[in-house]
Amino acid sequence: MLLIKNATVYTMEAEGVLQNADILCEDGKIRAIGRNLTAEGAEVIDASGLIATPGLIDAHTHAGGFAGDNQDLNESTNPVTAELDAIHGIDIYADDFQEIHTRGVTACCFIPGSANVICGTGFVAKTAGKSSIQDLAILNPAVMKCAMGGNPKNCYGKQGVRPRPVWPSQAFSAKRSARRGPTSIRRKPPQATLKRCPHTTHSARH
Repeated sequence: MLLIKNATVYTMEAEGVLQNADILCEDGKIRAIGRNLTAEGAEVIDASGLIATPGLIDAHTHAGGFAGDNQDLNESTNPVTAELDAIHGIDIYADDFQEIHTRGVTACCFIPGSANVICGTGFVAKTAGKSSIQDLAILNPAVMKCAMGGNPKNCYGKQGVRPRPVWPSQAFSAKRSARRGPTSIRRKPPQATLKRCPHTTHSARH
């Protein structure tokens, strides 16, 4: 057991901020919050002058996906990669991932990088306590990552590559053209040649 004494506790609940409060933890869980708590055999930490808060949540991180020279969260082969899942690009043993929970961040939304206009799906996971990212995940998928501006432009702009249009089925197009008349039929623009582009630069964390 762990007993934290005399902390300023931000409960984030109706109780507000508790001064000189104690926190009793057992098996990694908070069992009690109050004043003058005791627990026989517990490790005691005097938190006088310190602040205790619930675990922080990072709503946008790439931690574990850009470790070293890896770019596992950027699939820089097409401006539209909605089918990609960030969960397959996270290394929980990377230094930046291992550091997260030591800074008080207990959950994150891990998302793809910003190389593409539509980058793929992100997921929410805890940051410690399990041996695989699949076991840490608590919501997958959680979001669809899209990016505008500098990163996609730098990745694809000079190549003249842009997102491929999604054309309706032939049957749908024929019905629509019949209603509008033959003059409304338009030819598809030529597809741009796709080339691999340099990876965009990301910091390990946001």
